[in-house]
Amino acid sequence: MDLEAGVERINDQLSLAVGGATLEEVLLRRRELATDYKVWSRAGLSYTFGSIYNNVVNTRL
Repeated sequence: MDLEAGVERINDQLSLAVGGATLEEVLLRRRELATDYKVWSRAGLSYTFGSIYNNVVNTRL
């Protein structure tokens, strides 16, 4: 099982439009708001099928 999380500090947001955004624009993702940080997380699960002896080479072949 793989778990990962992180926090990033954002220093520049040059793509933001000047002026405020309405609630409707933010909810519809038409405009972004300025922020100082970004929080993210990720979880993964892996499983290997087969025998534990899969990598043994058969010398009779």
